[in-house]
Amino acid sequence: MIRLSAALAATVAVLVAVAILVVAPGAGGAACTSTASSLGVLTSALSGAGTGATICLADGSYGKLALTLSKAAPGVTIRAANPGKATIDGATLTGANLTLADLNITDEIDIMPGSSGITISNNTITGGYLGVNLWTDNV
Repeated sequence: MIRLSAALAATVAVLVAVAILVVAPGAGGAACTSTASSLGVLTSALSGAGTGATICLADGSYGKLALTLSKAAPGVTIRAANPGKATIDGATLTGANLTLADLNITDEIDIMPGSSGITISNNTITGGYLGVNLWTDNV
């Protein structure tokens, strides 16, 4: 019984440590390369974004994102300027090396076939059926 309790305590300690590392929204986020306050500004910022750019979304609602973008690693990050204060109504992502972070998301995120290096980090997803859908060519 003592060995089981010690093993359980060790497992819980590891899970708590992992949860602390994963849950902190906005922790260590890169400085904003540019800030967008509309989908048009976001689209323009993405077209000119260099590898490693961080495009921040100002507080507000942005509708559904449909993004096609391929950049060399580390890619481009789209994040809320203030964690949880920018809302999107889901996203369809196609391409390579794109990160969505610190957003409030009210519908599913679809990652399309052939995409790679897509990261969904520190977001709150409250809608949709599965949350994040990873589509493949083998349907």
